[in-house]
Amino acid sequence: MNTTKLKEALVELQQQRAILDGAIKNIQNVLSALHGGEPAPHTAAVVAGKASYIDLGVQVFEATGQPLHILEVCRKMSDLRGEKLQRGNVESSFIRHIKTTAERARIAKFGPSTYGLPTWPNRPASR
Repeated sequence: MNTTKLKEALVELQQQRAILDGAIKNIQNVLSALHGGEPAPHTAAVVAGKASYIDLGVQVFEATGQPLHILEVCRKMSDLRGEKLQRGNVESSFIRHIKTTAERARIAKFGPSTYGLPTWPNRPASR
């Protein structure tokens, strides 16, 4: 059985989902701002149908609900993006994001090569 068309359809759906997730996040930010809440410090960066590594990472962590090793994060992000992502590129983006955004960081380091959402309990202090 030739699965090429199914694989192409899957990639297209994953790209569309990333776009929709970004749009949902933006609308949630607008609603929050209109109702007197603090808007989120970012808007989803979707360019040509591709979310940033940080946006994809947040999507993965929200979907799993637990911290993950970077290899698992890369695998899940690659599935969302429809292309293989390199561990070094993703992990360096996470580290740079954590260091440059400090308390506003959307991703936190939980242990060696393990990341998650900063709102989760049992997170070690920033390094």
